[in-house]
Amino acid sequence: SDISVSGTGFTYSNYEISVTANTGLERSCIVTASYSGATSVQRTITQATAIVKPTAGTISADFTDGTATFVGNISNNGGGTISEYGIEYGESAESLTAHASSNLSGGSFSVDLYFGTVLEDVTYYYRAYATNEAGTSYGAIEDIIIPAT
Repeated sequence: SDISVSGTGFTYSNYEISVTANTGLERSCIVTASYSGATSVQRTITQATAIVKPTAGTISADFTDGTATFVGNISNNGGGTISEYGIEYGESAESLTAHASSNLSGGSFSVDLYFGTVLEDVTYYYRAYATNEAGTSYGAIEDIIIPAT
């Protein structure tokens, strides 16, 4: 004879329970149905946490003795599990090649790239990236000049 819904973000109308868009936080509501001549029934509905892309950024780049060391960070995993992270780099900002890392510690990681002999100064572009279940995000594109060796 009567249905009630309690919980932030949930509404009830015309026998339908609706929920507003998830803000990234798990939330739940309690649905109570009352029947004439019967015991009330109560159920809990939970809306799971939304997983969004992680937040990746580049902290620094340094070049010494033929090797460039790029340091990136992941400041937020987006509520998911990080499956890959690293640095993309290349001689053009439009054509970057991924180089995965495996040394994540406290949100930071590094990638060493050996350039060997460079005949003239070359500008390389780079950015950090991180991937979880929701997809891949990228830091801002930066540049470094690899000097002639």
